Amino acid sequence: ERTTQMHSQVGGLSTHKRPLLTIAPDYALKPLHLDHRGFREVAFYEALRLAQDDDNIKIWHLCAHAEDSMAIGEESEKNTDHSATAIKREIQLLRRLAAFTPAYFGLVGQDPIVEPCANFPVSSEISPRSHLLLSDQTATFSKPCVVDIKMGTQSYEPDATKEKRDREISKYPKQETFGFRLVGMRNYDPSHPRSDPAGFVFFDKVFGRTLETKEELLGAFRVFFKHGDDCERVRTDAISSLLIQLRAILRWFEENDCLCFYSSSLLMVFDGHLPASDHNNIVAKAKMIDFGHVTRNTKGDDGFLHGLKTLVALFDTLVEH
Repeated sequence: ERTTQMHSQVGGLSTHKRPLLTIAPDYALKPLHLDHRGFREVAFYEALRLAQDDDNIKIWHLCAHAEDSMAIGEESEKNTDHSATAIKREIQLLRRLAAFTPAYFGLVGQDPIVEPCANFPVSSEISPRSHLLLSDQTATFSKPCVVDIKMGTQSYEPDATKEKRDREISKYPKQETFGFRLVGMRNYDPSHPRSDPAGFVFFDKVFGRTLETKEELLGAFRVFFKHGDDCERVRTDAISSLLIQLRAILRWFEENDCLCFYSSSLLMVFDGHLPASDHNNIVAKAKMIDFGHVTRNTKGDDGFLHGLKTLVALFDTLVEH
């Protein structure tokens, strides 16, 4: 299929990074990192996929209880029961989480490597042509307005070096306070002096790092949700739809006691075209993306949860005023 660069990409933009691609009309191709992040993101999406399959769940449950026949003593039985319970819990959470992520259709462009000791192709490294095949979250919108928000009170893993920690914190010290940082946004505003030929205005990560107060964050979101040419109004229809979705994700994180999402993002999209197309009943979308740093954590992810609570409060304020 013919691919084109995704014009609505707002995050992960850099001269040394490969861009997102699209396959019209419904698919997006996300380039994989060539290091451990690529392997971890594929593993995460595969775990989501497997968790949706009832046959796979039965196999996982059998594996968890397989030790029963070999368990010796009361302590071993307790450990086995705990393992089975933990696996069942993680599967349940993954099944629910899948609704908040883009649909995943597999890996494309990966070169298989045949190991000498194996009679089937396996891969020991990620090909530079490897991409995740995902659903394009902008496909159903005429004028997709997109914002990419990196979630969490920290964007580095616990075992990161001091240099890595300092570098990430310096990007946006207020991330610890708000629980997120704005990576980029693109809204449809043909009247804006900086709008491109298609009528869109782009705000990059440098702009996001200038937002140091909640009032400044509210101002940025007022720009993003601007209602046509009326600077005094915001798209309450889009914000209300996103609030429903954000609260559903928030409830998941309140119950999450398995996973932590370092450096993951929320992608929010709505249609800047007014009036909205009659054929499109979807007003807005909120999806979690970027899973190259997901780790298991029995304490859940308070940082992501804090960011969600901040966003919900800000969006509530936009609707109320």
